[in-house]
Amino acid sequence: MSDIESVDSIETEDEIEQTKKELVDDEIVETIVKYMKMDDIIREKQKDFSIEQKKFRATIKPIKDERQKLEDKIIDRLNDNGENMYEIAGKGKLIKKQSERKGVIKPEIIKESVMESMRRANLIDDEARAMRMIDGILDMVDHKRPVTNKVYIKRTIPRQYKTEKKEKNKDDHKNNLHEEVPKKKDKKNKK
Repeated sequence: MSDIESVDSIETEDEIEQTKKELVDDEIVETIVKYMKMDDIIREKQKDFSIEQKKFRATIKPIKDERQKLEDKIIDRLNDNGENMYEIAGKGKLIKKQSERKGVIKPEIIKESVMESMRRANLIDDEARAMRMIDGILDMVDHKRPVTNKVYIKRTIPRQYKTEKKEKNKDDHKNNLHEEVPKKKDKKNKK
C-alpha cells in the first residue's frame, strides 16, 4: 500500500469529529485531515532521508578526502611531465581537465563597468551625476524584474504534538538503526 493510500486508512472518526467541532465548514474537514496526514508522512520521510544522507556523507567524506589527495599528486606529476593524461590499460584514462566558473553579477560590478565604459568614451563630465544615473538605471532594472507570488499553506504544529512525535521517532529510530554514524576525528589526532 502506498503512502497516499494509507492516508485514507489512517483517518479515525475521533479525528474527523474533533476537526468538525473546530471548523464551521464540514465540506473541508476531510480535505484538511488528509492534508495534515500527508504532511506528517512527508515530514517523516524527510527526516528519514536526512538521517540517511548524514550517514552517507559521514561514510563517503574520508574516501573523497583521500581521493582528492591522490588527485592532487596525479595532477602535480602530469604538470611536472608536461602531460595531460595517463592511459591505464583496460581501465580507461585519467585526463587532466580545467573548468572555469564565473562569479555572480553584482550591482557594484555593473556600476563599475558602466562608469569605466563611460570614462573611456569621454561621456562623463560629472561623475556624481553619472553615478546617480547608473543607480537610477539599476533601480529601474530591479523594479522591472518579474515577481512571482505563490499562495501556500503553512502548517504550524503545537509544541505538545511535536514533543510526542519526537519521542515516538526516537524510539522508532533506536529500533531501526543498524549502524551508528561515524564520529568526526579531532584534527589534532589526525597526525
